[in-house]
Amino acid sequence: MNPWMLVWDSVRWWVPALLLMLAVTFTFGRRLGRREGRVRGEHIAPIAMRAQGLRTGVCPLCGTRMGERTAAAVGAVPTSEPVLDTDRRDRV
Repeated sequence: MNPWMLVWDSVRWWVPALLLMLAVTFTFGRRLGRREGRVRGEHIAPIAMRAQGLRTGVCPLCGTRMGERTAAAVGAVPTSEPVLDTDRRDRV
């Protein structure tokens, strides 16, 4: 038998197996990386939004400028009264 035929017979099966293994590991690695990236983004996004708001002076969520009073803030509860009923001295 020709020695090149023996080499070709072994390569013929190993190359597709290696390519399949590479594709499978790439797929799993990509999914894991995307999952980790999403979790990391959930942790970093609020900090980045806060920094953007402080840099530009505009809230990235609602678009109000710093120092402006919104319609909700105009009718808000005065600061002298507690917003939540946390004073429990009368219940003791």
